[in-house]
Amino acid sequence: MINPNAAILITGATSGLGRKSALTLGAAGRTVIVHGRRHEAVDNVVHQISKAGGTALPFIADFNDLEELNNALQGFPNLPLHGMMANAGVISRQPKTLGQSAQGYDMTFAVNVLAHQSIFMKLADKILENGRIVREGLSDELLQDDDIKEFYLGVGEAGRRSFRDVKTYRRRKRWSA
Repeated sequence: MINPNAAILITGATSGLGRKSALTLGAAGRTVIVHGRRHEAVDNVVHQISKAGGTALPFIADFNDLEELNNALQGFPNLPLHGMMANAGVISRQPKTLGQSAQGYDMTFAVNVLAHQSIFMKLADKILENGRIVREGLSDELLQDDDIKEFYLGVGEAGRRSFRDVKTYRRRKRWSA
């Protein structure tokens, strides 16, 4: 049963799938906590949800800076959460990295993994029993990709298992989302 007083947090809610999900849930009468790193973009989505008769609250934090994220979580709305859609992420399809986060981690790892894990841990007590956490995952197309199969399933050429190569690590960073 859905608690009508509970909110749904959507990270990366200012574009793409996150934005569409926020607008759809807001139009359906759900309270949506809209995450983004840019004030204007978050305010735009909050305004659109409100204009359609829904309820939306802003949550602004740059996941590239885990200290900023922790500070933003201090002021997180005091609402129970029915769920969270962990949609925010960065990706580089080039064999190079995106650089480092403010704390010196690989940026892809900091944004796509550490930031969401921090949110899960800090907001765990707000998530209602039977609440849901949805992580953006791989599409069926990506599951057919040999690089993806090698990393996620551990199956390389001729069925051998391989996680040792630097090449595999670079592939993982390139396809992480």
